Amino acid sequence: MRKFVVLLTMSTLLSGCGVAGGAPDGFAQAMDAYVAGDRTALHDAGESGRAVRDKLSDKTTAANICQTLTPAERREVFPALIIDMLDKPTLMSMSESARYVYFQAISKRFENMQGMVSSIGDACGGVTGAVGDISTLVAMRKVVVSREETWRRELQAEYGAQLTPRLNEARKLLARNGYRIPGDYAD
Repeated sequence: MRKFVVLLTMSTLLSGCGVAGGAPDGFAQAMDAYVAGDRTALHDAGESGRAVRDKLSDKTTAANICQTLTPAERREVFPALIIDMLDKPTLMSMSESARYVYFQAISKRFENMQGMVSSIGDACGGVTGAVGDISTLVAMRKVVVSREETWRRELQAEYGAQLTPRLNEARKLLARNGYRIPGDYAD
């Protein structure tokens, strides 16, 4: 736990000082494209990272990412991994509520970053080797969590008391289409 706190604190401080930078270029726009249901813009946003990701073959473990890719390449591949989770034709053709439920699940993964940070820190040579990577992930987390919270407020304003039943139906639709989203929604 101490290692996680040290890594998270250092990455937050460094990202604020401009040493490690914020979220990769275009990542926030990619998340906005997903929210808007614009699959073309979402797909295009992940293109440069996909080219880098192809160097990994199918091994997207933290160790393989750190051993195979340079820090600059890792900064490109992290967003592509998230964009690829969202860039699914069936998912993008679903209702806004279904896309939100799926996006919320991605956001929840980012909220609990301890395992991700520990894996990257260990694989990339500890705090010194991983500071840029962790900073990038923290900045991406802020984008995803913030966008999910904003989207939730927008949906709540639009649907009011009907939002929870809509989200439960969306979760069922996702399940019928092979997307596993745990739990029911209750406010």
